[in-house]
Amino acid sequence: MRFFVLVIAVLIPNWVGASDFRPVQQRSEFVGLTLGKSLKAFAVTLQVTSEGAIRGRALGRRVDGEWVWRDGFFCREMTAGSTEYTEDCQVVLFDGQGTLRFIAERGAGDQVDLKLSTH
Repeated sequence: MRFFVLVIAVLIPNWVGASDFRPVQQRSEFVGLTLGKSLKAFAVTLQVTSEGAIRGRALGRRVDGEWVWRDGFFCREMTAGSTEYTEDCQVVLFDGQGTLRFIAERGAGDQVDLKLSTH
């Protein structure tokens, strides 16, 4: 039994937060990571273009919007179906393995992880 507890104690830290996220601080880095790729999560597929457009689908609804890089933040406005989302500047983090984490309200709000995909 002690061995089982030890194994769990060693493995859990590797599962929880297994990826080390680091800040994406420059627009050029963000564009380099997302160019030609989709951002995906459950029922969400988005594309962000280097020209500042956001397109895709979320929970069956069409998503359209615009983004700019301002003061180290990804700032976006968008609509999903009939719902409008006013400008929100977000912290962007990258885990080095294909996941971007967006944290709303300049890093003080909710977060979402989106996988970079070439499909």
